Amino acid sequence: MSLRPKPARWFEVLVDRNEISNAAEALAHTGLVEIVARQDSKEQVGAPELQEKLQEFTRLSQRYSHYWPQHDLHVSGTAGTADARLGQAIQRINSWRFDADPLITRIESLQSEFKELELITEWLQELQQSQIDFSLVGKQRGIIAERLFMVPEKIPMTHYPHSLLVKEVMHGDKLYLYALGPQRQLDQLKSNLQPFKSKTVSLPTWMQGNSNDTLSAVRNRSDKITTELEKHTASLHALCDSWNMCEALGDLMQLQWFIGNVGDQAVSQNFAWLSGWTSDIDGRKLEDAMQSAGIKGLVSYPPPPVERERPLVMDNPVWAKPFEVFASLLGTPGANEADPAKLLALIVPLIFGYMFGDVGHGLLLAAAGWYFHKRWPALGVLFACGISAMIFGFVFGSVFGNEHLLTPLWTNPVEQPLPVLMVPLAGGAVLLLLGMLMNSIEAWWAGQFRNWLLCEAPIVLMYLSIIALFFNSSALLVLVLALGWYLLGNFFVSQEERLKNMLLSLGALLEVMFQLVVNTVSFIRVGAFALAHAGLSLAFVTMADSIDSVFFKVFVLILGNAIVILLEGLVVSIQTTRLVLFEFFIRFLRAEGRTLRPLKAPDHEFLKRRKE
Repeated sequence: MSLRPKPARWFEVLVDRNEISNAAEALAHTGLVEIVARQDSKEQVGAPELQEKLQEFTRLSQRYSHYWPQHDLHVSGTAGTADARLGQAIQRINSWRFDADPLITRIESLQSEFKELELITEWLQELQQSQIDFSLVGKQRGIIAERLFMVPEKIPMTHYPHSLLVKEVMHGDKLYLYALGPQRQLDQLKSNLQPFKSKTVSLPTWMQGNSNDTLSAVRNRSDKITTELEKHTASLHALCDSWNMCEALGDLMQLQWFIGNVGDQAVSQNFAWLSGWTSDIDGRKLEDAMQSAGIKGLVSYPPPPVERERPLVMDNPVWAKPFEVFASLLGTPGANEADPAKLLALIVPLIFGYMFGDVGHGLLLAAAGWYFHKRWPALGVLFACGISAMIFGFVFGSVFGNEHLLTPLWTNPVEQPLPVLMVPLAGGAVLLLLGMLMNSIEAWWAGQFRNWLLCEAPIVLMYLSIIALFFNSSALLVLVLALGWYLLGNFFVSQEERLKNMLLSLGALLEVMFQLVVNTVSFIRVGAFALAHAGLSLAFVTMADSIDSVFFKVFVLILGNAIVILLEGLVVSIQTTRLVLFEFFIRFLRAEGRTLRPLKAPDHEFLKRRKE
């Protein structure tokens, strides 16, 4: 089991020049590649002339994208360079636009009228008891004017301009104002209503009779508009099919994605190269992706360019993958650093489960982690921690805070708190030693093991001797010998001003040893939170036992356990993360590496229809 992150492999794909965007999409959907352009070719795809055509496509999208098909977009099956495909697709869209413009103009006009009629319908529904005769109003249009305003909410207006007749009605939160009078006064009313985000509703000239007659006419007109819209929309869809817009849009959107995300790539007259880093260590998935997409090409793995910084891949099994999140909080382990995910798969559940030991609480956390881990893979950590909490629930004899259902396999935290506090102290010392061991392994990888033996190994021995002093006073001799070892080691490592460097190293030693002691003692908090969890759970159980009503007893138990799971779960998660980051990682993890940045795949699978 290797703890060392694996370096990404440099890959190069040689394809037909006409297939470069298709090959890039096929590779992007694997999620395993980071594209880096080759610098040894004078000619590159992604030139400014392609950008100009894409800008034209962007302008067309802003006007017409609402009327274009949104699904089943696919690239064309005909061969052609990126420039040729862009030109053909733009030409096809412009031809479609010439035929579609009259339909779109009519559709937009009908939609605007329909929205106005919807507002008029709301207004007329509230006027059904009114005596307004719109036939009489129509006869006076040369003398007086009419206007309908819709205001989103009731407004604090106590008076209106003189010479106006105003009828107010409310429809939900909307206020409708129907006003009759001189045109100048109506314009003044419109100006007064503008601060309230009012809308002027266009009234059709064919309104006749009372409000019921007019409402019926409005509904008939709305039905006719709906029928006509359906007819024109169907014609527009047929027009999209006749011009094969799914193919034209597929070409354009794929090339837009390619130029925006892949960038300039080396090409010759007939061929193109895609190059970069891949986390496909075995080298099979890239070839499979190309073959699956029906793209002929040659995938090779030459030595990487010397000037390129090599990304690192956290190559962990499925059960350790979720625990990569802890190292990612600091960055990416370097080439000579250990990837701690496999170790954390044991360490994190142990720490969490000890602090959160309860069979019932652990079962709920494990169930939640299992249910959500497919959507959020990092929640696999929650599943492992829940299982650990269940195990420690049997150890402590606790089920949903009840300590009478199970006999503890070890001890009850409330009845015997001292052992519960001391065990994490010993566990913390082991964890710190493990961190120092990881540091020694990293020194070996980096070729610095001699320096580690001279300067770091005596610190480990001094730490062990301090622990041993609590059991045997003869460990003091080992402590003195380790101190001499440390001073001599720093003397030999120093190249100049050795006496000064020895004094500085002595000061550094005091700081390190004090830090180790403090870090060790801080693990007592693991036992303290185990006691807090048991005590809080017991408090709610005791509270429920004192209630006679079965309903309220159950209510208190459910509420209490919910509070314990949410509150204690959050606190314990924070403490577990803190111990891992600031007590364990500080011993060996510097996070000096760079992670692979996978090429973002396009939103549509433009190659899907082509494969079919």
